[in-house]
Amino acid sequence: MEWSASTIVWARVAHVVCFILIAVFGMAHAYLGLGIFTPYRGTVRLMFGDGKVSETDAVYHWGY
Repeated sequence: MEWSASTIVWARVAHVVCFILIAVFGMAHAYLGLGIFTPYRGTVRLMFGDGKVSETDAVYHWGY
């Protein structure tokens, strides 16, 4: 089966749009996960350390 030219053009457009969305979400995930955003600094120690959260961080994030 051969695809029409318009189908191929729309598939390419969808491919580029999906790539951009995945790239943006990937960069945001890295930005938050690596602790570049100040409130999440030290998250790596929390995930791979003892798992304890300081009281100030807990109050900031969960409020109770």
